[in-house]
Amino acid sequence: MAASKEEMEMLAAQLAAQAACKTELEALVVQLDVSKEEGKELVAQLAASQEERQVLAEQLAASKEEREALAACMEERKVLTEQLGASKSEQEALTAQLDISKEEREALAVQLAASKEEMEMLAAQLAAQAACKTELEALVVQLDVSKEEGKELVAQLAASQEERQVLAEQLAASKE
Repeated sequence: MAASKEEMEMLAAQLAAQAACKTELEALVVQLDVSKEEGKELVAQLAASQEERQVLAEQLAASKEEREALAACMEERKVLTEQLGASKSEQEALTAQLDISKEEREALAVQLAASKEEMEMLAAQLAAQAACKTELEALVVQLDVSKEEGKELVAQLAASQEERQVLAEQLAASKE
């Protein structure tokens, strides 16, 4: 009878330990789900930042075309200046063309300054995206570690349930 009482107390202590283990496992499963959601959010942020990078790359390509247009305009001005020496009537016509070209050049210079600001903003965004990618990689590693811990706790819980079954059978046998 005394041995049976000791076995029942030991069984009760093991059951309490297993309940605590189950509570820990449930908390880790919740933590694993939270880490998984954070990972999904960071993947979504990375995809959005890649789209932004694509838009900025397109803007950069457009600003390159504007710079090329400005260079062509400067070349055109050079040619027009050489032609100015031809004759006075031709000089008057070419002067009018040169004035239009000057206005176009000034407009392109403004656009070029704006393009430079866009390139600087693109460089800053690319740096921020690199930092975001590093954070995402760290969270993926953390998620993998949490997943492995969850698997280990599930295995421990299964083992403790088997021990509880054996103890319950021993207790039933001792009662008989």
